[in-house]
Amino acid sequence: VYLFSDPLCPFCKEQEADLAKLDGQNLRIVVYPVAFKTGARAISAGALCAQNPGAAWRNALIRDMEAAPCQKGEAAVDANGEIFLRLGLGATPTFVNGNG
Repeated sequence: VYLFSDPLCPFCKEQEADLAKLDGQNLRIVVYPVAFKTGARAISAGALCAQNPGAAWRNALIRDMEAAPCQKGEAAVDANGEIFLRLGLGATPTFVNGNG
C-alpha cells in the first residue's frame, strides 16, 4: 500500500498514529511525503535526507520534529508531488494500492 502524506496535514498526523498500531502486521506501507501546506517541503525533504527516513518521518508527524533538508530530499518531495497530481489525487492522506 502506498501512502501520500503531508507532514503538516492534521489528518496525516492522526493517520500516522493509527498506522503505528499496525506495526508487525503482514502489511507493508510505503510513504511518499508530499508538500501541499506551507512549510511542508522542508520538513518532508528533511525526513527523506535523514539517516533513518522512517523514524524521521514519524518524528516529523507525531512529534513535530524537523530534520535538516537537502537537495536530494527536496527533489524527491517534488517528484512525489508530481506523481500525486498525475494520479489525479487531491487530498492527504491518500492510500493507493498496487493496482492504483
